[in-house]
Amino acid sequence: MHAPRPSWPSLKTKVNGLIIVSPRDGQLTSSSEIGQSKTPGAPLGQLDVVDGFKVRLSDVDEHYITASLPARPAPLPSTIPL
Repeated sequence: MHAPRPSWPSLKTKVNGLIIVSPRDGQLTSSSEIGQSKTPGAPLGQLDVVDGFKVRLSDVDEHYITASLPARPAPLPSTIPL
């Protein structure tokens, strides 16, 4: 005797449960291994957004902080030391 075959809506629900959707576009850096199990809500990796640059400044004088505005263009030198 054969086991009952699952219905199409049942299979579709299971497959849709395997699809991972990101809130943004970006590059996924993952430390997961093939075949590794993850629990719901567990982090899969880090999503790096590559549509711009983010600059972190720590020791900046207050004069310059008040002069900076979001989305204000900044001149870049022709060569940037690495």
